[in-house]
Amino acid sequence: MIIIINGSRNAGKTTTATLLSQQLPFTAYIRIDALREFIRCEDLETSIPINLENAVFLTKNFVKRKYNVVLEYCLRKVDHSYLLKNLKPLGVDIFTVTLLPSRSLALSHRGRVLSQDDRKRIREQYNSRS
Repeated sequence: MIIIINGSRNAGKTTTATLLSQQLPFTAYIRIDALREFIRCEDLETSIPINLENAVFLTKNFVKRKYNVVLEYCLRKVDHSYLLKNLKPLGVDIFTVTLLPSRSLALSHRGRVLSQDDRKRIREQYNSRS
């Protein structure tokens, strides 16, 4: 089984994915944003396709070894489509959960100090849903 946790910045993806991966037996947790650490020399837009490709590779490796996989990332529609296209051939159940707290909650400081960039990106993500 593969579970994709999606949502805006500060929506609770990491908390949800961590708790879920701790409750499911034999589960690997892939925090796609952490894959960017390997290529900090690249800007965000350049790194996104590389990070997604690496997430697919890791997921295939874990599924082959009979792990459940929880993937967590702030996905655009095109990113989600890419994951589904490349993971469906594995023949396991794939579930997507999108966390969508209110805009005011996403912009609040809930155990995390938001940078100006975080606040800007959250506003952009919520405006694009209108």
